[in-house]
Amino acid sequence: MAEGGRRRREPEPTGTARSSWVVPGGAGAQSLAFTGNARFDVVVGSTLDLNSLTCSAATATNSTAIKTIGIQTYSGAVTLEKDTTLTGSTVTFSSTLDDTGAAGNQSLAVTGNARFDGLVGSTLDLKSLTVSAATAIHTTAIKTNGIQTYSGPVPLEKDTTLTPATVTSASHQD
Repeated sequence: MAEGGRRRREPEPTGTARSSWVVPGGAGAQSLAFTGNARFDVVVGSTLDLNSLTCSAATATNSTAIKTIGIQTYSGAVTLEKDTTLTGSTVTFSSTLDDTGAAGNQSLAVTGNARFDGLVGSTLDLKSLTVSAATAIHTTAIKTNGIQTYSGPVPLEKDTTLTPATVTSASHQD
């Protein structure tokens, strides 16, 4: 048990840290930053949401949900191993975002604003993509095998190809 009542797991020999923490304090009291690869195998924020989450290298999520009150920033490549919901004020993907296994198996839902700076579906397309608020698209392609749903404004800052069966938007695109 670490100081302050937090339970920590030591990094695995490969340098990949796995999520398994108890965060003391009220909702939004703590932030978590990974300076190496990260892998989430359990729901993060199931009892109390983190304030923010930052992952500086590759991230794999085998979790159905990651919840923060503030931002989530994924600087390295992100792979989804399960259908995942990310909840935060703004969720930023600075690199690629891909499915694992066969293309079109995993869905991503973002509850909050989203920013895509890297290709989505660069190696393996997602099944679907849903964003509940504003979506900033700063990439040249977002590919899914199914529906893409954008519920807020969608400013395009690059020429972008959206490759799905269906794209729906509740707001106008700039």
